[in-house]
Amino acid sequence: MVTKLDSASVDADTLVQLSAYYAQLSFVITKLPISLVEFHWYPLFASSTSAPVVGAFDSVASVPIASLHFERVAVLYNIAAIHSILATATKRIDEAAMKSSIAGFQNAAGVLSHLLTLLPLLADEDDPEQDPMSPDFTPESIESLRDLCLAQAQEVFWQNGVLSNNKNTNGQCRAGRLKNGTISKLAVQVSLHYSSALASANAAKTKLKETQWTGTWAFPDSLLSYMSIKTGHFNAVAQYRKSIDDLGSNRYGDEIGRLEVADAAVKKASTVSKRGVADPVVRDLKSLQTVLTDNLARATKDNDLIYLSTPTPLSSLPPITPAAMARATTAAEIVSPLDHLQIGRLGKPLFEGLVPWQVHAAVKVYEDRRDTFIKDEVLVKKGALDALSTRTLQELNLPAAIDAVLQPTALPASVLDQSREVKTEGGTEKLRSLMQDVRRVARVNQKLLNKAIALLSQESLEDGQLQAQYGAGAAHRVGSGEAQVALKTRADNLGGVMAAAGQSDQLVRSKFGEWETKLELLCGDEAQLDEFVPQVGASLTSGIKSTQSTTIRRLRSLIDDLHELRSARQSIIDDSRRFVDADTSVRSKIERAANSFLKKGASLSMSMFEGVFENELAKFDGLKQAMGQNGARTEDLVGDVKIAHASFVDSRRSDPALARRTQALEDLNGAYHKYREILTNLQEGLGFYTDLARLLTELRDSVKEFTQIRSDEARHIEQELRAHMMNLSMQSETKDEPVEEPRRRISPRKKTVPKATPSSPAPAAGVAELHGKAWDPSMGIRFG
Repeated sequence: MVTKLDSASVDADTLVQLSAYYAQLSFVITKLPISLVEFHWYPLFASSTSAPVVGAFDSVASVPIASLHFERVAVLYNIAAIHSILATATKRIDEAAMKSSIAGFQNAAGVLSHLLTLLPLLADEDDPEQDPMSPDFTPESIESLRDLCLAQAQEVFWQNGVLSNNKNTNGQCRAGRLKNGTISKLAVQVSLHYSSALASANAAKTKLKETQWTGTWAFPDSLLSYMSIKTGHFNAVAQYRKSIDDLGSNRYGDEIGRLEVADAAVKKASTVSKRGVADPVVRDLKSLQTVLTDNLARATKDNDLIYLSTPTPLSSLPPITPAAMARATTAAEIVSPLDHLQIGRLGKPLFEGLVPWQVHAAVKVYEDRRDTFIKDEVLVKKGALDALSTRTLQELNLPAAIDAVLQPTALPASVLDQSREVKTEGGTEKLRSLMQDVRRVARVNQKLLNKAIALLSQESLEDGQLQAQYGAGAAHRVGSGEAQVALKTRADNLGGVMAAAGQSDQLVRSKFGEWETKLELLCGDEAQLDEFVPQVGASLTSGIKSTQSTTIRRLRSLIDDLHELRSARQSIIDDSRRFVDADTSVRSKIERAANSFLKKGASLSMSMFEGVFENELAKFDGLKQAMGQNGARTEDLVGDVKIAHASFVDSRRSDPALARRTQALEDLNGAYHKYREILTNLQEGLGFYTDLARLLTELRDSVKEFTQIRSDEARHIEQELRAHMMNLSMQSETKDEPVEEPRRRISPRKKTVPKATPSSPAPAAGVAELHGKAWDPSMGIRFG
């Protein structure tokens, strides 16, 4: 379809093709993502020197925009352009042709009016870096072109009122069918339309300066001149026609006043630049000016000689009521394109069976909300309640404390299970091995950090020696303090991390030392555990059970209730998974809702599906309520367990042997949990140091590279300065040699001439001074 339009001509068939393309785009927008395809738009005006005829403007470089909405309004732009081109090209030789021209301009104005209603769709997608997408698509630009089309349609209405294409039998044109007063009303409306189009064009130019548009775009000066001349021309025509009406009604003062206003309007229009304005427009203006000049002279002469009326000023002239005949006409195929697919000439809709992309997006939104709901209201709360019940039992040493009472002569099964688990994982030897590994990796990391710091310190020392030896000669080189800032900051940060990690390691080692004895005991055999845990005699056991049975039964029952609630929470989780697996009807419900909205001509958005979302999510409210009730019951039980435990502890205080046994079992239970804690700390610490080693290695390598570069740079500077000093020394010796030659010529009779020796005073002094102190340009060069 697009390929066919690329080679289309400007005719009525192309209008049908563009309308069909517009309808298909309107339908596809309901099915596919808006930014799926990139389209190119060529802005209407290349510069202020573009041609003034609608549909014949120069073009600038294309603007690529990925938006189906943009392509749709671009098609409307082209439909309006073809309507206006066909209307302009129509030869107004008879009434039928004039009606055709009027219809073309009105259709163009109607399409542009509808385009204005679609501009907010572009604004919603607008890229801040490309504002506007094209100056053609600002409200002011569209309004200017719309009013220009309305002005031309109204002008044809005026022309049809002035001229009659029916000739009498003598071949003479019949007088106009409309009265001059009516024609003036038509003319003043033409002027108003042109004036409105001109004002919007100027507003578009002003607003464009406030945007980020960087291309070349402007309403052509010739078009602005055309609209300005037409505004003044038809204002003058309206006043002229009304002056004829005033003359016929013996309103001689009004006649002269209107002719003066018309003459002023024409003169003002005549001052506008005519460059690029069509010759017929300029000739019509000059012709009108001649008519006005003649009529004003005649009216003034007649009034001075006969009527003696005072010319009416503009402020006192009755206003001419505009007669707006031109209307913006929008075809139904443009307003409701979807209603005309399949039933008219626009063809069948493409991708009719494709599910709208908004449906897929809505399903994804629903699933995200559902999953978030289950996570927040079910999974997270389940984890928090499990942690609460587990933490409470651990803090109260339950059920181990009860086992100590119910099984006073044997080790509780829980203690034996914990002992086997710890020994299977390696016990205290595993912890000691991990602590050694942590120390070893920490030392390696510290060596890496120390090496980096040492290299930086050595580089600072070498830089100081260079500055001290050569002074200003090496001053152009950046000092170590400034050059090392980034690397020193990294080293300081990593050093702080190492220090904090060392403190954490010390805490873990202290924790191990504090619990080492009990941990060793937990890792021992069953005999050692039996020896550590005091046993209570059978008679005492019977007494304990009889006195504490009520409290123990109460506490055991509460613990069982906590376990049942945990199982119930897991059942809720299982139910939520089954609900999600069975939640397959939402897509069809969203599709039905989408089809319902589309039939009403609405554009789909996520807010339209909120009702579906709420109804479907309501299915999971039962899970939320069940978890809430479970949570409330769990919190109550935790409180009851603490109260019952306090009573249980009070009942045991009267038996020192049982208290010692209970304490021993609590120590073993605490040792088990401390083992798990220390093991986790060490494993995390080892992983931390391994990651830190990579960062420290990168720092050391960066410092090595930095110091090598600085060392090479210093060596190069030193070589340059030494070469420079050697050159100065050689220049000094060369200056001394010519002093002896004249002496030999002046005293030829001398048999011997003293030879220059290293002890010669002038050169030696200069060299000694140079080597004794660094040379810099401010010292100058001295010879002897």
